[in-house]
Amino acid sequence: MTARAFYGGASGSQPSQPSDRGYLAWTQPPYAVTAGSVIPTAGVLNLRRVRRVPAGSVSSIVAFVAVAGVTLTAGQCFAALFTASGTRVAQTADQASAWASTGLKVMPLAGGPYPIAAGDYYVGVWFNGATGPSLIRSGSVSSVVTNAGLTAPSLEAATADTGLTTTAPASFAAQTPGVFEFWFALA
Repeated sequence: MTARAFYGGASGSQPSQPSDRGYLAWTQPPYAVTAGSVIPTAGVLNLRRVRRVPAGSVSSIVAFVAVAGVTLTAGQCFAALFTASGTRVAQTADQASAWASTGLKVMPLAGGPYPIAAGDYYVGVWFNGATGPSLIRSGSVSSVVTNAGLTAPSLEAATADTGLTTTAPASFAAQTPGVFEFWFALA
């Protein structure tokens, strides 16, 4: 088996690209995810870098809930989009109801679509409630591996800000290395 065939492309073809599936960009190809992990701590912003996003218009963040959240607090479960420098672009409406079931979740950005410049961005998620939803991710569960060769503020996966409830910070705080390479797409 060739590397190209393994990564989703037929022999002689290119691997699947975000635009092949109607997305602007994604954190990693969907065939590179292996498991789900619970968003670990209530009220903490969990960040995942989306690299090389082309200029365009973004209206939604997409995620896949593998295991539903438990007793999520209405009005306190959100996703948000940030620039690479940490400035909030937009956030979704509350996701407590959506994250209480499994499946692909298309989460519209409130007031969108938003024009964005080419570059890197971060998707941030947080929940409040008994147990957060389990989102699909790649196989790494080590912040050393996930962020190998990187330092804040340019980590692949990180946490920042605590005590979040209804609103994403205007700019997220200093990053702490995270372990979960959650899968997100921008649409």
